[in-house]
Amino acid sequence: MWKSKFNNLALTPQNTLSKNQMRHIKGGGSATADCGGGKSVTCSGFDCSSRDGYGCSCHKTPTSADFNTKSCTDKKPVASITPA
Repeated sequence: MWKSKFNNLALTPQNTLSKNQMRHIKGGGSATADCGGGKSVTCSGFDCSSRDGYGCSCHKTPTSADFNTKSCTDKKPVASITPA
């Protein structure tokens, strides 16, 4: 008997995209770069690429020369609290 490989995904509102988030990437693509330390950057648009540790970029439209670009160096550091 055929068994779906998607039965064990445990989808929840915390790990799925909202309708508004899906609207932004509909008809295009997205790319995510891991910046390390639990941080990442995500770009959406067309013809996307990413490189871990550096960032990502996508064309804003299929025929545009304009890019949606995000860099890992643009990520603001998160303040940490050291216990006494």
